[in-house]
Amino acid sequence: MDAAGVIEMNRNAAAQGNPEAMYNLGIAYYTGLGVHEDKPVATEWWHRAGNRGDPDAAYNLGVLYGIGDGVPIDNAASVAWLRVAAARGHEAARLKLDEAQQLMDGSAPTKKGRKAAASKAPKAPKAPKAKAQTPKVKPEPQ
Repeated sequence: MDAAGVIEMNRNAAAQGNPEAMYNLGIAYYTGLGVHEDKPVATEWWHRAGNRGDPDAAYNLGVLYGIGDGVPIDNAASVAWLRVAAARGHEAARLKLDEAQQLMDGSAPTKKGRKAAASKAPKAPKAPKAKAQTPKVKPEPQ
């Protein structure tokens, strides 16, 4: 089946409420696979799929709202969609959600904070330096 056939099949399934087909249409519009690339249309399809329980669509929306790709940056929407995806078992969403929560509550380590933590970390013991051996010379008897 060619790309146009796959798009048509997914449109028909999406019209019947199939969230996987809606997700697939979002991928097609996001990448331009079989249709013209249109990120706002992709996000519309992912909204429909995410609202019907598709965790991959919810994850994609969480990422897009977090970086502002095709939609304005909206941290609250990003976290909300990542929560939906994580609640539906999406492991990558759970990890991203932890990261986003740390950024929002200020507990994520900053560059300065990482340096300070590294300076407080225990250091490995240094190898003892070898003492310079000065040859002992006995004075010659006179």
